Amino acid sequence: MLQDFDEHRVSRQIVQRRAFTRNNVESYLFSLRTTVETQVNEWNTTSHFACYKELKSLMLKVAISIFLGVQEKDECSRLNEELTCILKSALAIPQWQIPGLPFWRGMKSREFIQKYLASQIENRRNSVGTDLFTQLCIDCNTQEVMLSREAIVDQMIFLIMAAHDTTASLLSSLTMKLAEHQEWQNLVRAELGELRND
Repeated sequence: MLQDFDEHRVSRQIVQRRAFTRNNVESYLFSLRTTVETQVNEWNTTSHFACYKELKSLMLKVAISIFLGVQEKDECSRLNEELTCILKSALAIPQWQIPGLPFWRGMKSREFIQKYLASQIENRRNSVGTDLFTQLCIDCNTQEVMLSREAIVDQMIFLIMAAHDTTASLLSSLTMKLAEHQEWQNLVRAELGELRND
């Protein structure tokens, strides 16, 4: 977010040139659908359902799956936990580095994520994964300049935070409006029924 001019242009070219090709986007969609279907089937809707919290957790798992290519459940849960702590620290008051406070915990989580990502870059550069992280690791711009390790880590943290949070907010607002307007619910159900029958 703080990049300008040539630095920003190089980063944008690298992110767009291979990370968002048609083939890769199609693979992201497959991973998205699989993750969403699995998670939604595990939701317990018989008791109190915290919609925004569950959607935020779901979108974070989607981001981890698509952007990092992580499918292993324990690893995904750990990353989800650490990324959630980073998010909470952004709104923490006071923002003091005192052990035990949310801001301090969030900074520790950021260090963990930075080390986690940095430790995998070399292996990802020699792999054929279609996830965004791998694509950033192996891609380079038209001048054959690769992103630095620090730039890759910063890009990934920013993308995960920005992408999942906005989508979770959108979906929770949509859910609220559908709950308020039964006629809209009926229209959505009818359209989904038609899609299933096609």
